[in-house]
Amino acid sequence: MRRLGLLAGLALTVSILLPGSALAAVGGSDLPVMGSHAGDCTENIATLQGRCVTTGRISHFGVTTMEQDFQSTGLGTGSTFSGTWTLTVANGDQVFGTSAGTTYTADGVHFLTLGTWVSSGGTGRLAEANLTIDATVQLTSVSVEGGIVTFAGEVTLVGRLSY
Repeated sequence: MRRLGLLAGLALTVSILLPGSALAAVGGSDLPVMGSHAGDCTENIATLQGRCVTTGRISHFGVTTMEQDFQSTGLGTGSTFSGTWTLTVANGDQVFGTSAGTTYTADGVHFLTLGTWVSSGGTGRLAEANLTIDATVQLTSVSVEGGIVTFAGEVTLVGRLSY
């Protein structure tokens, strides 16, 4: 009886300390996703079209590469963006979808972008994946050449995955 109480207490402690595992539904659905990426973004000052390519690690996927094409409404604080993205995971499978968010800046050099990435499809084991990611992106303008601004970026990702 004492052993049963000890095991029950241990199970309760583990479920409290690891809330992500306690919240995940059976069958690989509603899994918490966390990760970080770093890379570069470019944006055309005239057309406000841009592209970001970042790499990093995301839970459940391992090493990943994110490629995103976007259209923004400007380079100032409060400007918005929307776009499409493809996430390639360690085994080559992909998830793709749309993104949208808002960018803030106090000095025109350092930018904070808050956005949401929502999947619309995938390949391989991720063909039926539903992925939603909230991203916090820290961007620093590093150069302007020929009407193209280049930014160095660091991304923090938090979301949910079902497949």
